[in-house]
Amino acid sequence: MSLFNSYERFKEKLRTKKEDELLRKLIPSQTKLYHKVYGEGIFVSLERKYFRGSEEKYINVKFKGEKEIKTFAFPDAIGKHLFMEKTAGIIPEEKIIPDMKAKFFNKQHSSVKPTEEQKRVLEALGGLDRISINAFAGTGKTTTLELIVDRYRDKKLLLMAFNKAIAEELRERLKGFGNVDIYTTHALAYNYVKEELNIGHLKDERELTQFIKEYYDNIDYPLAAFLRKLLIAYCRSSAREINERVVNSLINGDKELWIYHRFALNNVKVSDLAEKLQEIYNAALINDMFVHELYLKYFQINIDRFLRRFKGYYGVLLDEAQDTNPVTFDIFMHIPAKKKVIVGDKHQNIYSWRGTRNYLTHKDFEIFYLTETFRFGEEIAAKANRILRDYKGETNFIKPKKAVARKSNGKTAFITRTNSRIIKLVEEFPSNEEIKFLRQLDDIFLPAVYAREIINYYKYGKFLGYVKLPEYFLALIQNFEKINDFIKYCSTFDKDISMALQIAERYDIDEIKRKAEALCSKNADIVFATAHTTKGLEFDKIVVEDDFPCLQNFIEEYAKIDGKDIGEIMEKIKKDDPNYADLINEINLQYVAVTRAILDVKIKENDTFNKYDKYDLKPRVKSSNKYKTKSRIMSSRMMSLCIRCEKYGNCPGQVESEGTWNRPRYHCPWGYQPKEIVKFGEE
Repeated sequence: MSLFNSYERFKEKLRTKKEDELLRKLIPSQTKLYHKVYGEGIFVSLERKYFRGSEEKYINVKFKGEKEIKTFAFPDAIGKHLFMEKTAGIIPEEKIIPDMKAKFFNKQHSSVKPTEEQKRVLEALGGLDRISINAFAGTGKTTTLELIVDRYRDKKLLLMAFNKAIAEELRERLKGFGNVDIYTTHALAYNYVKEELNIGHLKDERELTQFIKEYYDNIDYPLAAFLRKLLIAYCRSSAREINERVVNSLINGDKELWIYHRFALNNVKVSDLAEKLQEIYNAALINDMFVHELYLKYFQINIDRFLRRFKGYYGVLLDEAQDTNPVTFDIFMHIPAKKKVIVGDKHQNIYSWRGTRNYLTHKDFEIFYLTETFRFGEEIAAKANRILRDYKGETNFIKPKKAVARKSNGKTAFITRTNSRIIKLVEEFPSNEEIKFLRQLDDIFLPAVYAREIINYYKYGKFLGYVKLPEYFLALIQNFEKINDFIKYCSTFDKDISMALQIAERYDIDEIKRKAEALCSKNADIVFATAHTTKGLEFDKIVVEDDFPCLQNFIEEYAKIDGKDIGEIMEKIKKDDPNYADLINEINLQYVAVTRAILDVKIKENDTFNKYDKYDLKPRVKSSNKYKTKSRIMSSRMMSLCIRCEKYGNCPGQVESEGTWNRPRYHCPWGYQPKEIVKFGEE
């Protein structure tokens, strides 16, 4: 027998002896136990649970004043959370967290002290195996991950990061801990499949279109482009097989695929598409046409074969769980581990157009909230809470932590909804100032260049070839004879291109780009960026630009299109209904923009862009219960407030009626003037 095995058996023997001694003290019913937070309690019972062949023990304790029985891991909780003597519970605050490393509260981490909410999370991990941590903006999500890693410093953990940049940041933050492996999902999968698949140079996703054309002996380009998008959508899904049901679900769940299938392909049979999708998936694997999504899908489908090679993780943590695609979450759930923790902010789900979903509310996970923010003060918190309350039905709100020295970075960010608005800002900006852009200028100007090519098509009857339009636009444009009809469509379904069309019509794009190149500086204190690119960042001051839609009007548009009243729409938003992902993302984007601020935020009032009455929408379905339904989540009072109002109830466009504040639409101070005057609660 090896020395290592002898040592392990010796440790197990000592552990068993310790458990037996504790049990002899506990087994007499009504044994008193003491907890720092819950106070005095009595031992109720011992439970044994089996997880993948190993036995885990838990003790149930009933505390005075607590309705529910609390569960703790045994014997780990004894002497750490629970004490046999009352005096033992009177310990320094930081010692409530089990045996924190000494260095964690001195040297580098001397200022890190867990909040009460973070303590509850750590204590809950003793008795719960599935935990969801919904951490609002600036509430210490990364610090919480750090605390969890330290709590299980004698266990092997896996932390799955959202992208490469975040993974590197987390490695730097947790470099003092040797018990955690940090990977992106793609990097984790690549390590396991690269040799088996003999992956060479990874391909660009766009190369798949030409591959599909050649594989099917030069089929029509629109069909090849559609099949490529369908393959990527399948690779991002949790489906492990290809059939008609899966393909139909993929098409109906993706705006671009649905438009392609209906307009460009004239509703080709789903059974034929399913057959071709299976052939393309197999052909891509055989012919070394690997993109990131493809090898990740292969790993997910065959994960059971790779499980024996995992290192025996005790816990797996998933970061940014509100923006996780189904294939990633499926992999996360299949990795064998006793503890599973998902972390994120459900109100920062802004990438649904990439196929991501919010998994923080998954039914298998107990939800805990972090609401105490270290980033900003009461004024900014009030603006963020107004969005959460009035447009998402949130009942947990951000609480600014007082007496916190907030770090200033001297940066002022102008945050836009679209790249096109950045172009307009550059055109208006003084030529003697410097600007920092968070994206490449080519990427920022691309939508406007697309828009210019579209305008040329309708003006001259052909494309002038300045840029190659994506297949999505080529298929879509063919269905609109006049540019006004195309603009009408984009105003609802593609606001980025809607703005880009206005910019391309008014300005010289090439001249503005040359000006941007001259002003561009990495060290500038002025930052121009979209809300998507500022996620995870913070700035001293924020200016939220006026190309964000007025949320009240935007929700009403959806209500008209769907033929539903606002109460029904708000119920769908609260439940994170994936069918309303576009709408939820628009609300979340404004929350993300506001919460990037440290010291101050200014929200510009909406001007001529995104006018609600720009065109006629589908008529509303009549309802005797319009807008005002007590059983609905959002009342007319809640819906009456636009986030651009500084104080609730004091908006100059509001009038008092029947004891509540209602906003007649024709009084809106932000320039909203529809053709019909309709008050809330009226038909």
